[in-house]
Amino acid sequence: DSAGQVIRLINPHPGKDGKMHTDEIRYGFDVRGRSTQKSTLQDATLVTHTSTKYTTFGERCSMSNQAGEYYQASFDSSSNIWRDNRHEGVMTVYASDMLGRSTLQIQATKTDLSQLTADNRADFFTTPHPPEDVETTISHRDAAGRETKTELPLFQPSAIAKAQTIIPLQVSYKNGILSWPIPAEKNVTASFNISVKSAKKSSPLDIVVKANGRCEVDVSALPTDLYAYQINYFLADANGKAQSKQPMYQSTGVVGIITHGVGQYAVPRIDSGSMLHIEGAVESLEDAELWQSDAKVTSLNLSPSKTSCDLSAYPSGFYYLKVAGAITSSFYISTPVPAAQPRCTEWTCHPQLSVLDNHIDLNLLADFPPQWEPDSLLCTFVYEYIFIDPKTKKPSSKEATEKISITASTKTTPYHDKNDKILHESV
Repeated sequence: DSAGQVIRLINPHPGKDGKMHTDEIRYGFDVRGRSTQKSTLQDATLVTHTSTKYTTFGERCSMSNQAGEYYQASFDSSSNIWRDNRHEGVMTVYASDMLGRSTLQIQATKTDLSQLTADNRADFFTTPHPPEDVETTISHRDAAGRETKTELPLFQPSAIAKAQTIIPLQVSYKNGILSWPIPAEKNVTASFNISVKSAKKSSPLDIVVKANGRCEVDVSALPTDLYAYQINYFLADANGKAQSKQPMYQSTGVVGIITHGVGQYAVPRIDSGSMLHIEGAVESLEDAELWQSDAKVTSLNLSPSKTSCDLSAYPSGFYYLKVAGAITSSFYISTPVPAAQPRCTEWTCHPQLSVLDNHIDLNLLADFPPQWEPDSLLCTFVYEYIFIDPKTKKPSSKEATEKISITASTKTTPYHDKNDKILHESV
């Protein structure tokens, strides 16, 4: 457009049917250059559409797709967010200190928090509420603003004690083994509890620490089903013995285990990128629905005798199923259709530059949280060539973009000059 922003991306390509097809992405921007519209089309047919709204001060306050509004946010006069539904679509109300740091987080099972206003929310914070309705999380900070303690909601059924902090861990399942990365702290020891998703009692399982930097739990003896797990980390002494019954932090989640037998829930499995297979309890598959975020995508043509279907017509991304009202574990499909939401974390860093005789060294520091497991880094470099005309002595410039993908297994990156001579071998 006139501001130099990309508003259309068109990709013609041959399809499996031998015909040419056209994928297209269209973008829309407001007068301030903020993204407001994104549409994905295949052969001129709309596949996905998302729109974004902003407040007067530029805060993103609403996002919607074909199914309706899936993100809402409200801000106070200091631009601090005080209400949104980013936590899996659950409306959440926040309180902040004078510096905008979160001190209180409230979710409710009965009270409609969307009816609160900026004026009456203070009364809601100070009014007692039954724990089976309102769940309150309180963050305590020291004088320097560092979070020292987190009080979790009282109404949170569990067979074991609560930790001071909840952290996300990427728990992976493969061939009867659950695994996750070993934490960065050396003075902690872990416990693992697991139960069928609807069960109130959980059972402990032994953890094996592997040389590849992962903790593993053998779940091959459990039948195929959806399971709720809880990993607790305790401060340990030099002999690895827990010093307290109170966990330092914990991680919880739901995972589908496919082993043998049939349990209470249907368990999704993805093959070849987008082929969905259902294992476990399949007697109610006539009611299977495909969902993304908090929006229904479609009803699936499944049955107890037809437990597989192809999802390649849908955008790449995370999905889950609702089978007879029960929610399955989430899964990711990879298709030719671009994802509406990227499966990545994006941030901007400022590399240290060293200009040498015939090349430039870039030194980047990626500071990952210990619970992350990066699969790859896609580095996008935007740089500008400046030419000096030898006759007129006038400069001219040209901007260029280069993308370099660095995988987790990359150990060396050779650099070559124009004569193909290797300049560096270990980066």
